[in-house]
Amino acid sequence: MLISSNLNLVLRICVIAISSLEYGSTQVVTEKGTAKYDIIVETANAYHGSGGKDNLVFIEMTGDDGTVAEAIQLNKLGDQNFHRGETNLFQVETMDVGIPILITLELREQRRMNPWAVGNVKIIYRGQEVDFPVHNWVETRLTIPTGEGRLYQDVENPYVLSALKREMEYTKVILPWVRRPGPTDLTRSLPRYVDANSIEEVPLIFHQTETWTQSYGQNAIENLMKSAITFLKAKVNKLEDLESYHMLYQLFDGEDGESEFLNGWRSDEEFGRQHLNGIAPTILERCGKIPDGAQVSNDHVKDFLGGSTLDEEIKKGKVYMVDFTTVFRDVHRNRNELGEQLYSPDALCLFHVNSDGGLVPIAIQLVPGDPDTVFTPNDAELDWILAKMYYKASFSSMHQWYYHFLLTHGVMEPFAVAVFRDLPRSHPVYKLLRPHLQTITVINLEARNDLLNAGSAMNKALGIEGEEFIRKMYKSFDMEDLCLPCLLEKKGLNDEKLLPNYYYRDDAMELWKIIKQFVSTVIQHYYSEIQDIEDDKFLQEMMEDLAVEGIGWDDETHRKGVPYPMLTVDQLIRLCTSVIFTSSVQHSAVNYPQYAQFKYAPNSPSAMRLPPHRRGEATMERIMDSLPDAIMSLIFITIASELSAYAPDEVFLGDYPANMLFTDEVPLRAIAQFREDLSLYGEEVRMRNEKVEYPYEWLLPERIARSIAI
Repeated sequence: MLISSNLNLVLRICVIAISSLEYGSTQVVTEKGTAKYDIIVETANAYHGSGGKDNLVFIEMTGDDGTVAEAIQLNKLGDQNFHRGETNLFQVETMDVGIPILITLELREQRRMNPWAVGNVKIIYRGQEVDFPVHNWVETRLTIPTGEGRLYQDVENPYVLSALKREMEYTKVILPWVRRPGPTDLTRSLPRYVDANSIEEVPLIFHQTETWTQSYGQNAIENLMKSAITFLKAKVNKLEDLESYHMLYQLFDGEDGESEFLNGWRSDEEFGRQHLNGIAPTILERCGKIPDGAQVSNDHVKDFLGGSTLDEEIKKGKVYMVDFTTVFRDVHRNRNELGEQLYSPDALCLFHVNSDGGLVPIAIQLVPGDPDTVFTPNDAELDWILAKMYYKASFSSMHQWYYHFLLTHGVMEPFAVAVFRDLPRSHPVYKLLRPHLQTITVINLEARNDLLNAGSAMNKALGIEGEEFIRKMYKSFDMEDLCLPCLLEKKGLNDEKLLPNYYYRDDAMELWKIIKQFVSTVIQHYYSEIQDIEDDKFLQEMMEDLAVEGIGWDDETHRKGVPYPMLTVDQLIRLCTSVIFTSSVQHSAVNYPQYAQFKYAPNSPSAMRLPPHRRGEATMERIMDSLPDAIMSLIFITIASELSAYAPDEVFLGDYPANMLFTDEVPLRAIAQFREDLSLYGEEVRMRNEKVEYPYEWLLPERIARSIAI
């Protein structure tokens, strides 16, 4: 049984209280001389600081011999200190503990207990500076080590090691995994996450910036939908033809919002371009043979192959496909707001790279085993257009539930939980991954509540039921699916000569290399040999948590390919590269272009309202009766618009504020080089984009969000 909200809150308060006792239990104050210390405290800019208004703030400093100076009160009640984004200097004279190796920040309640978000603390002792990167909330008491990265086996000071172990005991209690479901539970075969039912139950370390929280807490999607419905009633009496659908997104774009590529949405060239450089750019795979159950033959497509045969073009590697014939089989289809059955067929689409290097569709089969649902460009124009619409209706569900949610949101959350549960803040892997994982837990909690559940607006607009389909697809998930070079090779998408004009691949691979170089520099600074990996108890505990509890919990044989135990430095580099790439580059590629592709429903319907047609049945009336109605379309446009919007205070790839977590020289240089490499890459992309008809801009560094925050 899930713990109730109130019980969770009580548990959290108890844990904080216990933690306060434990953090002071192993160190002893001794008599020493005094020394002067400058204490510089930065209150985080993302949240309201509260120390000066409602609480008294104390600091304890611990020397390398375990000596703890008496707690120093930094403020008086009513002082105007610790405001958001403010840096305060305190000059104190206290027991001389030398250069401190630990500090403890404590809030003592005066009016009310109000958490305080702290950025960095700097201590200056006899001209020597030492940084304590906090970047966390202080709720009652928080102990922080100095900023250099430490592996478990490198922590020689027993007082520091004791503090790190207590930190891990604390995080494991406040970050429990959601319970394991039973064999018949609907949540079986899903990545696991934090046991929390509301944002209030999620530890503050995972909370978004205040600007984001306020905007998201205003039910933006629901309010937009209400405005959209009002707009619909005032402006649109009936969708009489395909052009009428352009009116629906004027609420968001105004009358000048039509995209250039939408003017050519009917063309096969645009259809192919959206597969290469649209919202699901890894959905294609090179065709090795026509799938079982498909009736597409050489006779259907010979007119589009330049005098060659289908088998010959397959052998040349010039035929590609998207195959839904098995993935959607037996998966429940949704109903819309009116209770009408929705349709997304088990479709198959074949593509061919033509003599101009363009990718174009050459055949679509909508119903496996039914030759009368095989369509090609030789069929009547409306039959072919409607076939592409039906296929796109299935494409929309595949993108939203699999490529967007499962392969970014879903599989990244267990990494976030494991990193924060099992690695202390001084651990280099924690420092490396935290900026890319911190925001995902809250957004996923909202997604599970508002988008995935069977009665959600998303499920009333999309043809395929979300949670059931995600469960089915997760059964075959493997960690190699997150390794871009592995995935492209596996799907036959890595050859630039066979598949040209694939800008997503070219950009994403360059970004993969840049991220991998950054990760390699940082990881190899701390792990020089295999023994370093084997001896790192914190790292191995995190990998066990991922394999046994988070990612591979219901796959005892293979653990979804999670490398546990971690054996080599290369394994760790690949893992960290995959996490950073997925949380930033891949999520940006599949999330932010949504509105551009989905806003005009005939271009990418979210579902269809009639069963698939057969050859010769398409008429304009049939098309209009099959496409989503105005309400369905507006629901999906609204969701796509909101999901595609960057946060007002979005942080982009490469943005690591000075001393945010790392203070060591090598990783700081690596961060600077990372930024430079991203900048040079961005210039190359802009130069390429000047030469192409439809620039691919989604993976420019300034458009890649650092983490999954929407």
